[in-house]
Amino acid sequence: MGLFSNLTGAGKGFGFTDSLKYVKDYKTETYTDKKGRTREKAVYIGTWFVLTEEPKKARLKVFSGAALGVLAVALLVVTELGYYTGSAWLPVSVPRLLALFPALYLLMGVAYLPYGLKPMHRDRYMHSFIRASRSGVAVLAMTAVSFIASFVYRMVMKDWTFVKGDWIYIAASAAMFASIGLMLWVLYSADVDEKPNSHYKDE
Repeated sequence: MGLFSNLTGAGKGFGFTDSLKYVKDYKTETYTDKKGRTREKAVYIGTWFVLTEEPKKARLKVFSGAALGVLAVALLVVTELGYYTGSAWLPVSVPRLLALFPALYLLMGVAYLPYGLKPMHRDRYMHSFIRASRSGVAVLAMTAVSFIASFVYRMVMKDWTFVKGDWIYIAASAAMFASIGLMLWVLYSADVDEKPNSHYKDE
């Protein structure tokens, strides 16, 4: 199953919805507990999402994707804290501040990745691979706007004058863009297939 199709439009919203969106993937079953009381439990009846690659290769992709995502967020924080030309100018500062919100969702996404390589419910897949990917795209877009605006500020207001902090900002931004790009490539390259519900059961 292609991650790219989900990344570019499959599903509604921006990947930041809660589990209620997937309520149709569950049904309620009644059972009797050890004390003879009637109880209800939610049973998953939806499609399973399974990493089909050789385990060593799949694990490498999951862990490297997570590491790249965390690295990208760390580099974003570095660019937020540093002083550089135009850092207080609204077209520079606002997109970069707004990028912190999808960055938080990016971290949530990598936290939900299947490190044990177990089959995933649909909501687990959407809240891991898809959330991390969509959030990464959002961070990339917002920080790119800020990066371009910082150069516009240097050109218009500072006659291309660079201060020491500019080089740290440029290097950190370049490394962040590369980290997000590599994370997206790694997550996209993971072979995730849909399997009928009859193939798997909840533990």
